[in-house]
Amino acid sequence: MNSIRLMTGIFNRNFMFFTTKRILIQSRTNANSSTSLKFQFDQHSNDNHPLTSTTFDNEKIDENFFEQYVSHEFQMSRMETKKIYFLYDDLIRKNYPTNESIVHLCKFLKLFFTAKEIQYNPKPFLLPFQQLYNRTLLLKEIGFRSIQIPMIGLINEILKLNLLQLRKHFDYPIEQNCFDKMCKHLEIYGDTKTGLSLQIENFYEKSIDQIPLNELRIQLTACYLSNCLKISNNRSLHLCRKNSRLLMEINLMTIKMNITFLQNNFNYSANKIINNGLFLMINPENLSLITTKLRSIVGDHLYEHLIIMPEILRLNFNQIIQNFELIKQKCDGQFYIRSIDLISMDPERLISIFNSIDSNEDFKQLNLQIFGPDFLALNYQKILNRIEKLKQEEIPFNRLPLTFFTVNDLEFKHMLNDLINDPELRIRFFLEIRFGIHDYNRIKNQLYHISNVNTEKYSRLNANRVIEFLISMNFDKELIIEFVYLIFFDYKLVKGAYFYLCNRMDRSSATSTTSTTNKLFLKNLVEHLQTTRPATKILQNISYQNLMS
Repeated sequence: MNSIRLMTGIFNRNFMFFTTKRILIQSRTNANSSTSLKFQFDQHSNDNHPLTSTTFDNEKIDENFFEQYVSHEFQMSRMETKKIYFLYDDLIRKNYPTNESIVHLCKFLKLFFTAKEIQYNPKPFLLPFQQLYNRTLLLKEIGFRSIQIPMIGLINEILKLNLLQLRKHFDYPIEQNCFDKMCKHLEIYGDTKTGLSLQIENFYEKSIDQIPLNELRIQLTACYLSNCLKISNNRSLHLCRKNSRLLMEINLMTIKMNITFLQNNFNYSANKIINNGLFLMINPENLSLITTKLRSIVGDHLYEHLIIMPEILRLNFNQIIQNFELIKQKCDGQFYIRSIDLISMDPERLISIFNSIDSNEDFKQLNLQIFGPDFLALNYQKILNRIEKLKQEEIPFNRLPLTFFTVNDLEFKHMLNDLINDPELRIRFFLEIRFGIHDYNRIKNQLYHISNVNTEKYSRLNANRVIEFLISMNFDKELIIEFVYLIFFDYKLVKGAYFYLCNRMDRSSATSTTSTTNKLFLKNLVEHLQTTRPATKILQNISYQNLMS
């Protein structure tokens, strides 16, 4: 890739290079000379150390390698490194999953810390590399000439202090003027620097060395963004304050690198760059890998669609490739453009979804596989939610058109409401689920239809309670099926109306079990329910002539 030359005077003499994927930062400075940072990405570059050959580039980290390499690099006993790995193996494997990543971590640590410091404080092995990198460089940018490991964990406290407080509380060499140091990183010089200094002092009504460092960084970064992205200072200042917490976790060099990448390599507009503080949340190494290697792997068409997605730029490059290969494998070697959103998912989550799709019995019943694994993965949770809603309504989802699972949420809502509010469909589904009647057309003319029923208050629980009550009152199955529309009435009303009618008729008729009598009783029950207001006064002021005649 093209070398990217950024800012002057970023690091002191002992910062010569930084590498995560063979990233080489060449930086030699003195008080009067300028610095250039050159980034080269070469996964197959030579390394003189016998343990850094490319044979382990893709190997997962193992305890033996960790013990051997770390003990050699920091002059520690194998017992000491074994103890570190034993105590923190989960964090180490999470943050540094390959042998190669441990090599790069150790190279970076040796630029700033002595072997003795690492021996007595293994904390750098427990932090994600990007966080360690950002915090270390941030401390250098503030003006510390040397750094000790405990300072990395105190970064937030340090940034809340001003220069006078730093000199009082920290016994570490620090530049005479932190403001000048940070201005140099952001290439703020001359009249711009002088005017900004006066503006800041007037705003805070304090001298520069009395203003907290995090406030200075906000003001300086806002000035840089305003000049670089051609936006108003008020807008850039609002952006920095909105993302102040993120700003405390990222070094100025990375901000500059990200903006350069996003403008030059991705053609992102100022609005897209500042949207949600995108430039604060991405890794410049990752951007470089995307620009140099991704196109050849995924092809021109997919590449052009991928790089306009900010969520992709936040992903680790290896995750992008892993997801791409997994999706192709699941789709018989094809990658359809509709699958592009799957690439931005966490790889473990994506694998879990594909496995769940393969084993989900509901999916198999619906035969949803015809839409393709990528479609199901994209809509996995949505389909599960819809199946659950249909189950709650006791609707046999495997009998519905598959369009129920392909339409958008609003269309699904309307389709579901149509099902719920259609009495005949409700009855059809209830008979199928409760009584196993699948040939509804055969019996629908035998049903005692009730007009103007209200299905809004229908529920599975209520329907089953009504049926169980009728069974307990010795009505036979065929008669219950014939009067199945009673499930649309409230169970308490059905029960109350039943006993009301029993009290109005003579005892001998009430105990009669002939089918004719029972059928007539249920007809009167329906009539009673239809003509009675569903209120608490249901049993009052009701008169029936010849109730059972």
